[in-house]
Amino acid sequence: MADRVTYAATIPADLMVQLESLARQQGRPAADLIADAVRSYLDDRRWENLLGAASQRARAMGLSEDDAPALIAESRSEQASGRSSGSLKIGSEIAALGRKFGGVRLKIRRDSTSTSTPEFD
Repeated sequence: MADRVTYAATIPADLMVQLESLARQQGRPAADLIADAVRSYLDDRRWENLLGAASQRARAMGLSEDDAPALIAESRSEQASGRSSGSLKIGSEIAALGRKFGGVRLKIRRDSTSTSTPEFD
């Protein structure tokens, strides 16, 4: 079992009622459900940070979503032949993100001054 710490937090009463009900339905302690929720939240933030960084890198390189298929094909071709151009493997990064998150498509804007977050289809 992983190390655990006790942390006291105040949550709205209606959420507590729902939490306790779900815990009973699942036969799990409410603390486990809270830990799962926090873990999920932190994973989502890491994913958003990764997408933001990838979007910034792509914009800085002048890439758009329309460039992704060619970059992915180029990367796969290089991997299959065992050669590497030594260039940034943004195609591989995009392909890996798509595989990890079930085909989520990242829309990257060409406007390098944009500070908005990525959009998803």
